[in-house]
Amino acid sequence: MTRSSKRKSSIIRNRFLDDELRKLSRPLVGENLILEEMDLTSLRPYKLVHQEVFLRRTPLSIFRRLHFSEKEKRKARLQILLALCLDRIQGALDLLFSFVEDFERPIRLDSVVDVRKNYNLGDFGLAWAWLKGTPDIVTLVRNNVFLAVEGLETEMPIVEIARGIDGILNQLPTVDEYSEEKEGVFHEIQSKTPTPIKIPAGEVLAIGTIPKIKKDVGFTFFLTTSGSINRDITNPDKWYYRAGMDKGEHTITMLWGDAGILPKKAQLNIAIT
Repeated sequence: MTRSSKRKSSIIRNRFLDDELRKLSRPLVGENLILEEMDLTSLRPYKLVHQEVFLRRTPLSIFRRLHFSEKEKRKARLQILLALCLDRIQGALDLLFSFVEDFERPIRLDSVVDVRKNYNLGDFGLAWAWLKGTPDIVTLVRNNVFLAVEGLETEMPIVEIARGIDGILNQLPTVDEYSEEKEGVFHEIQSKTPTPIKIPAGEVLAIGTIPKIKKDVGFTFFLTTSGSINRDITNPDKWYYRAGMDKGEHTITMLWGDAGILPKKAQLNIAIT
């Protein structure tokens, strides 16, 4: 990002991130959203050609980027980014402003509008056109979900696509906290050994077989405050944890799912000795 675009992005954050928005609190989305299974009128002219899923550690979020093309065409002309932030709405707002700040192309400040005030979308959001006319990009936050809809051609129905997705998000049930899977991947270890499980620094703890996920759309992510998670080279279906050198209590977290953005979660407490 150029120095000029960084400065303008900072101006955008300072302009819109006021005290009221900093204090905004919302519940967590409690049901998964699998966009490719939704029959949205505004998306009917398009077909999904590719998608990818990735993890962001800070704020902790599951991202799914979907690429669409007009039917009968191969080249993707529409991108939809969905991210569920496990750090609640304030984390999702940070994702939105970070998304705006990541553009190399300078954003015209006079083109940026508040989508809640102008289009009645989301709990908060921003939209802008690169030149003039209807928005080329619409971003919004609904509860703890961040959404960005980006058209790669002019005069695409970006606002209506965002409205359709936001309408679904607004109807999803919510929860106050995300619970762990009681029969998760660490259940067998926990049932045999009291936690925190003690393990010497540098030693190995067998985790076992992780749940099967759908090819191309499923995801599995491990997080640990010390050490690393590795695949067993003798049996690719099995995984193990190698303890780090930071002695004390630590947590291993596994996030996984077959589709959408709402992960299942399991945690294992360990003590490195």
